[in-house]
Amino acid sequence: MPLDCEIRLVVTTFADEPTAGEVIRELLRDRLIACGTMHPGCRSIFVWDGKLQDSEEVTVFFKTTAANLAALEEKLQAIHPYDVPEFLVLNVSSASKAYGDWISSFCNRVQ
Repeated sequence: MPLDCEIRLVVTTFADEPTAGEVIRELLRDRLIACGTMHPGCRSIFVWDGKLQDSEEVTVFFKTTAANLAALEEKLQAIHPYDVPEFLVLNVSSASKAYGDWISSFCNRVQ
């Protein structure tokens, strides 16, 4: 794909794998993502409500398109169990043509 490809990688976290899996499946049904990859066993250390937190989490990478970002963020905010879910968007500078085409075609299919 060209350097200006429209693929985006969105990073978020969940407290457990079952919840992450449910959210991934819902986002797939809505065609807001083409794939969600779970990485269990992550550990986040952060301050929340003035207290130091040390939590086991599942990091999830969503593969999507730039056109889906606003709808994906809105949906994730609505269904994510965290008050303030992580929503970090990484711009993909390039991807194999076949992989990029698959993401684009899946996310752009009419439901």
